[in-house]
Amino acid sequence: MIHVYAPGRHRSVVLSLLLMLQLLLVAWIPSVVSATGNESVSIAADASEFDSGQSIGWNVTLAGLDAGGYTLVTEFYQGYSNNGTLRNTSSVTIPPSGSTQVVSGSIYGYLVWNGTYEYTLRVELWDSSQTNLLAADEVEMVIWQHTIPISPSKFIVFGDSLSDMGNAYNSIARLPQSPPYWNGRFADGPIWAELVSQQIGLTISHGEGSSSGTNRAYGGARSGGGRTSFVIPNTGTQVLEYTNNHWLQQTDLAVIWIGGNDFLGGGQENPQVVVNNIADHVTVLNQNGGQQFLILDMPSLDRTPNYADESDSDKQAMHARMLDYNSRLANDMAALAISLSVSIQVVEMLDMFETMVLNGSFYGITNPTDTACDSGDGLCEQGDAIVPNPEEYIFFDGLHPTATTHLLVAHYVLEQINTPDTDGDGVDDSADLCPSTPLGDAVNHLGCRLADLDSDNDGVNDADDRCPNTPDGATVDQDGCAESQKDDDGDGVMNDVDSCPDTPIDEQADVSGCSASQRDTDGDGVNDDLDDCPGTDPGAAVNVYGCADNQMDYDWDGVMNDVDICPFTPSGESVDPQGCSLSQLDTDGDGVTDDNDTCPLTPAGEVADARGCSLSQLDGDGDGVSDALDECPLTPPGETVNARGCAALERDTDGDGRMDDVDECVDLRGSIRGCPILSVEVSSEQPGETDASALLNVTATCEQGCNMSLSIAGEPLTEIADGESVTVPVERPEGQYHLTVEVRIDAGSTWASSEESISWPEPEVPPEDVQQPGPQTPDDGSDSGSTNGEQPTAADDGGWQASGNVVQILMAIFFIVSIIAVLGMIIRQSRGARTPRAEDWFKGPVASTIEVERDLRTAVQPVAPNPELFQQPPPVQQIPEQPYPSPPPEQAESDELPSIDGLFD
Repeated sequence: MIHVYAPGRHRSVVLSLLLMLQLLLVAWIPSVVSATGNESVSIAADASEFDSGQSIGWNVTLAGLDAGGYTLVTEFYQGYSNNGTLRNTSSVTIPPSGSTQVVSGSIYGYLVWNGTYEYTLRVELWDSSQTNLLAADEVEMVIWQHTIPISPSKFIVFGDSLSDMGNAYNSIARLPQSPPYWNGRFADGPIWAELVSQQIGLTISHGEGSSSGTNRAYGGARSGGGRTSFVIPNTGTQVLEYTNNHWLQQTDLAVIWIGGNDFLGGGQENPQVVVNNIADHVTVLNQNGGQQFLILDMPSLDRTPNYADESDSDKQAMHARMLDYNSRLANDMAALAISLSVSIQVVEMLDMFETMVLNGSFYGITNPTDTACDSGDGLCEQGDAIVPNPEEYIFFDGLHPTATTHLLVAHYVLEQINTPDTDGDGVDDSADLCPSTPLGDAVNHLGCRLADLDSDNDGVNDADDRCPNTPDGATVDQDGCAESQKDDDGDGVMNDVDSCPDTPIDEQADVSGCSASQRDTDGDGVNDDLDDCPGTDPGAAVNVYGCADNQMDYDWDGVMNDVDICPFTPSGESVDPQGCSLSQLDTDGDGVTDDNDTCPLTPAGEVADARGCSLSQLDGDGDGVSDALDECPLTPPGETVNARGCAALERDTDGDGRMDDVDECVDLRGSIRGCPILSVEVSSEQPGETDASALLNVTATCEQGCNMSLSIAGEPLTEIADGESVTVPVERPEGQYHLTVEVRIDAGSTWASSEESISWPEPEVPPEDVQQPGPQTPDDGSDSGSTNGEQPTAADDGGWQASGNVVQILMAIFFIVSIIAVLGMIIRQSRGARTPRAEDWFKGPVASTIEVERDLRTAVQPVAPNPELFQQPPPVQQIPEQPYPSPPPEQAESDELPSIDGLFD
């Protein structure tokens, strides 16, 4: 107990302070009690998925409450609560009512839905003053937009394993194995296609060939025609098999989802190839009657488990390829829809898959990357391990989604293809005038509740309101119509804007409610019903018909009088913007009117003829060169001319008096068929040694002093001028000692040539052993003293041998013969001491163009053109070495006199 001492005069003051302290303690005690720190809150939603046309309900369990008061705040976020957009908030006071309480709540889905799917419901428990946050909990959910199902007559699906309901399983391959896959699907439950068809009131079944099944998708298929691995029908084959057996109705919906196997298994790197294939498939279906098409683009193939081991660069490349493909597909399908006049809707799958991977918790996904079935990188087989919660996985195997994913895909596709009805009242959003109708209330065709009979709030019940949608605040009559909704004179203009409220019946009124008899629109003093020229410029003078000069056309040429500079144009003639016809114009000022002017653009200052043409515009001989430039105005038809209008038969280019068409040397002056006379003189300096070079001295002349080309033995050497001399060295060819060389000069198409023979000294041959005199045969098989194969005659031996009669005489007179024989031997030896020169035995012929030219000058006809001028030069031919006649064989020297037998052998 506290004892307080105070003087008497201060006691009242102390008592007052104690009283105030007690009051403060009383006020402070509840606040302390309501913040014990034992409070907890948990929330449970009625479901994890809703649509906007449903009521979203939840229960909040509060525990650890004390006797104090609390505030429970409920918030809905679009996305996550920490960074999302707040869509709705509410609060409720929790009175003291025990330590545990359950609070229920609900909200219409369309009040939260905002065009996306992921939402967070968060509840927070605050103290009664909303100063301290005591506990909080939240739950994530998905809200789909409510839609009105479409009603196609058939749902026809083409594609691959993502849509296959058993075609591959019922084939010879029997894939995939079931179980672990469900009923032949490439998933652990129903796939998206059958879920969508159920929601739109149709039943589909797998089928191929001529069967009636409308699910033609086949596991492993690609875009394009043909078959993959010789068995799997690609999409083009699926389409052909169906269209060959069935017609499509205009109300059928044809669906194509293809491409995954092209980019993954097929290695396709060009997205346009797949897009073009899909366009071809749509075109074929359209040719078979199809009018409505649904195309699904590609999800993020780089996020499939089978692609997880690829490099980051490969993943980025695949992701970029999918973005490129989806963009191309959207653009090409939009263009194709216009081209074919059909409906093509493209469903964007990539963003949907991305949000499932990145925001999987909203969809109940706990593992967005791994496979529910431990299948490696292929299909799952019996005996493979399967996780106990596959419904929390996106992928069942390395490529194929789980049943959970297929269900989400079905929701997404339905939302894209159905008719939006956000508030779920059964009225299309585009026609719903009451987009927030409470759930369960009956509505009319405008989407508004029947209980709200005065929809325009004008005070007149809708059943009696002849003017619905009266503007707010407008005064109405007993029929619910405001002045802005009435037209008393029936001219189509409401009373509130009708400037002429008494328009006569059957007269057409303008936007102001006035008819022609009531207005003078152009203010020219003539009422519109009498005004032949409405729209007269302000202030312009008019005639009795209301027409000004700029509104009249006296000569009826289509050009008003005020701008018509040719007011009397003859009837029927076309005019230019200034009102002038061709018969009134002379555009080029040549004195000939345009209607008679054959040459309408005669240059200024040139004199034209009666047809309006000057020399620069005429071409009398029709050779393509105007007469003003034509130096040969009478060129025969068909001849090709030069820029000056002259044909070959009319010009002499080189000025030699011979026209080009018969001049064989057009650019060279000459006297023989237009070609100059050429000559070449050749002399040689013979080599003195075997390995020395010979020298050819060449002098060329040209009749007209032209330049010529010099060639030796067919090889071009140099250019040579008229009268110029050149010296050319010639080397001895290997193994040859005698050579004839052709020297040629060319000028244009004419030429001249000469030949010169060259000989080199042969090396000396060692002397042979002395042979007995008598007949001998040369080693080379030919007679050394004959070039024609005949035996040498007595004359050839220089009178050496005697005839048979002489022999008989010598035998008779032995002594005389012996003396003669000795003397003959001495004489013969003296002759053989000198070696004959090659010039003594052979002199080659030398051809000279001088003799040819002499003949040409006396010939009746001119020189024929050189045919080699237009041909490749012939290959160089070596003139074969002519064998020289051998000198008579020398007799071996001997100091002894021959025997008599030797003389006559």
